[in-house]
Amino acid sequence: MCTVLSWTLEHLDRILALIAIVVAAFAMLDVRKLFKELERRDQNTETRIRQEMLTHFASHATFAYASQFIDFIDGELGPEASIALLQAFHTQKLLAPKATKEELNALQKSTREQVGKEAVEWARLIVASGGGTMKPNRDLPPNP
Repeated sequence: MCTVLSWTLEHLDRILALIAIVVAAFAMLDVRKLFKELERRDQNTETRIRQEMLTHFASHATFAYASQFIDFIDGELGPEASIALLQAFHTQKLLAPKATKEELNALQKSTREQVGKEAVEWARLIVASGGGTMKPNRDLPPNP
């Protein structure tokens, strides 16, 4: 027993080196597998981005075509703003695929309200900076 212990102690550095080599070999294989997985995910992400771009442009064309059939209410969103807002709603659906219909409706309502508030702020800023004048018979809502 003493001989085995002494031999182990004399060769401990070599035993530890062998263990380190085995661990390093497994780590290299694991890292290689990880990089292959990351490359696959990267390719999938690129494909998904292209698919979403296609969806975005097709949606824009669809909304623009639909706007040709609509008489928009004066003082509300015009065709371009309506198209952009519909695309924002579509993007919200993509970002929250598990949202319920009620949650999406609430999100869309708050988005529409925010767009209205920011539009008024931008209109005031443009008029105040001399970049334009208010249209006749049009008044901006009072500040909140």
